[in-house]
Amino acid sequence: MEILAPAGNFSSLKTAVINGADAVYLGASAFSARAKAGNFSREELHSAVKYCHLFNVKVYLAVNTVLKPSEYNDALSTIKYAHSVGVDAFIIQDIPFIVFLHSTMPDITVHLSTQAGVHNLEGAIAAEKLGVSRVILSRETLLEDVRQITAHTSLETEFFVHGALCIAFSGNCYFSSMVSGLSGNRGRCLQFCRKKYELNGKSGYWLSAKDLDLSDKIEALRDAGVSSLKIEGRMRRPEYVGEAVKHYKTIVCGKKDSSENLKKLFNRGNSCEAYLNDPTENVVYPYAQGHIGVTIGKVSEIHGKTATLKLNGPLKKGDGLKFLRNKIEVGSSLVSADGNRVSFGGDLKQGDSVNLTTDIDLINQINSRRRFLHIEVAVSAQAGEKLSAVIKCGAHIMSFVSDFEVLEAKNSPLTQDDFKECFSKTGDTEFSLEKFDCEIKGTIFLPKSQLNDFRRKIYSDFESFLISQYNKDKTNIKTYNFNFTESYLSVGRNIDFVNKSNVMVQVDDLSKLKDCIDLFDYAAYMPKFYDEKVITDIEKFYNETGKIVFLVLPPILRDGDLGKVLEILSSPSIKHVIVNNLGGLEIAEGKNVLWGPLMNIVNSDFPVDKIMSPEYDGNEFGHNFVYVYGRFPLMTFAHCPKKSLNNGKCLACKGEDMSIKDETGKVFLIRNYRIKYCYAQLLNCNFINNISECKKRKIQNMFVDIIGADNSAKEILTSVKNGQNIVCSNSTHGYFNKKLV
Repeated sequence: MEILAPAGNFSSLKTAVINGADAVYLGASAFSARAKAGNFSREELHSAVKYCHLFNVKVYLAVNTVLKPSEYNDALSTIKYAHSVGVDAFIIQDIPFIVFLHSTMPDITVHLSTQAGVHNLEGAIAAEKLGVSRVILSRETLLEDVRQITAHTSLETEFFVHGALCIAFSGNCYFSSMVSGLSGNRGRCLQFCRKKYELNGKSGYWLSAKDLDLSDKIEALRDAGVSSLKIEGRMRRPEYVGEAVKHYKTIVCGKKDSSENLKKLFNRGNSCEAYLNDPTENVVYPYAQGHIGVTIGKVSEIHGKTATLKLNGPLKKGDGLKFLRNKIEVGSSLVSADGNRVSFGGDLKQGDSVNLTTDIDLINQINSRRRFLHIEVAVSAQAGEKLSAVIKCGAHIMSFVSDFEVLEAKNSPLTQDDFKECFSKTGDTEFSLEKFDCEIKGTIFLPKSQLNDFRRKIYSDFESFLISQYNKDKTNIKTYNFNFTESYLSVGRNIDFVNKSNVMVQVDDLSKLKDCIDLFDYAAYMPKFYDEKVITDIEKFYNETGKIVFLVLPPILRDGDLGKVLEILSSPSIKHVIVNNLGGLEIAEGKNVLWGPLMNIVNSDFPVDKIMSPEYDGNEFGHNFVYVYGRFPLMTFAHCPKKSLNNGKCLACKGEDMSIKDETGKVFLIRNYRIKYCYAQLLNCNFINNISECKKRKIQNMFVDIIGADNSAKEILTSVKNGQNIVCSNSTHGYFNKKLV
């Protein structure tokens, strides 16, 4: 199994390689989903590739943001350059861009980003048709679904095993985007999930997930066929990256290893296993949103701003501490001297928990680790002849001959020890001289500067040779089948959205539309419960009104969810479907398909019937549907917020909605729905409200979402008919008047 490490900068990259990473993933200066990481310039990228390939480590470049068509050429230029310097694969999210890329560079290796949300076999099949070689599965994927994907596709699978866990479903978090104009889908997430909220009157970090730790699940993932174990952390410090790589490398090699050191480097809520075995796992840690380290003792005495601590072992100067009371941080300290007495900031009491957040000995230990290429060198020298050398590293051997002749010594001839001393100087290389042989015939002499120059040149040439052998030895290069276009683009249309204006209204209860039938053209139905009653609801509504209903497929369909949805779709009454995930394209095969707003399409020319992403900031709308009104879902949750509130215990609720309040008093609705498992969506506190803009911008097809609306369907649709915005204080124009950053 491949250990795949994050590299937010060159220091982290080197630390990953030193500690045994098989591959690293990194970002260029643009188009990376971690825009705040150090990332790599073109020159740095070239150096990074050479360094990694020298150690037989692969490099994957993340170009994994939602891309505007105006950015395609710049992104393509980045990829072409990276490909030319040897980058092994490209991590990409944006589906239209992948289609574009295949028309330009059909032979490059593409890994589908976790932001594409592949979590079931159907999504993997669609990804395979996209011509990718690997899918980076979403963190919500169940182990059984992993098994199905590896058993029934030829795709490599990559799975996150450690690091930060997003509370929202992969690729469908719009919180930062809608609130601040900085899109998480473009690497600029402001992490509003890590702030405090009030849920049912209780204050806490109710949207903040624990970190992921699958140390104990590696054998299960291996048995399921996972190809690559991915460590999250392009924003983490190099020491964390190094220790995480070492930890998982040890486990993959069949040895046991504790996570204790990793928790000292970063621990947010004592970690979790996400959803691998529990579809609605309580992943929230409401007490803290940052690093809390590991508990090492308690406060025994306090004297002013100095505390005496009862600890498992003595502290070292440079250690960092946090003090917790009932799991809440109440103080901190940077240790200034060895021992168990510290000065502190905060409000400490006797009995408070002492947590170690920086272990200076561990940091120094990690930074002292080195990795070298072990070489053997044999030199032959004879007066009047050119100097010759042979270097061997593993199976690779290279011979060298100098462009100068060895001189006859008049006095102070060079000895074997002189040669060994010279060739042992490997400080400016990644080599370690393990064996040295030297044959000297007669008495010889060379200026030391000339010998040093020869050593530097042959070591440099041998490094280049090893890198060239890496590229030559690559055996996994192949052309992947690409039949996405014929499968999913411009296929299955039987409704003409082009030749007239249309209004589609989304509801979770079709009866809400009974008194306003003449005010819309199509209904989009996202029920609270996906069961056999959905078929009856749609049949009855069509028979009574003659209006076509599109069944909205939710973005997450796992395990038993899929069976329930397929049962609904097997009804001949269900002819029209809105898909909100790549897998939906396979699930809805044979239906009239409309791509939903959660598909993140910001390319208006992409040739499918679609509802544009609310992040679309252009003015060319064509015949695409535009989300003109509604509480757009900022997040989709696989976990159950009610379980979080109830210490992880299921309340056996009946799908009642909840609300959550931020520190400014803004209220967000949490809408629950159920398939086999429970899911929830966090609806925006503000309404997208662009009805009056439609005529001005010549918008032909309007998508109106009344789920969670304060006004009735009739009031809203009457405003749509009259071209008037709904009057309310909590509204936004979204990206109609600003650019997506």
